[in-house]
Amino acid sequence: AHSWQPGIKNPYRGVVVWPVPENIEITVTLFKDPHAEEFEDKEWTFVIEN
Repeated sequence: AHSWQPGIKNPYRGVVVWPVPENIEITVTLFKDPHAEEFEDKEWTFVIEN
């Protein structure tokens, strides 16, 4: 179980702390130019909710 730690100034803002890293599996689809040998570099941002 993850514990909610409310902030001091605003108890509705806080953090959840994971004591040990969790593996989260994702599935993505990559597209590339059919004439290119390699995929283009992309910047990824993941927002994990709930």
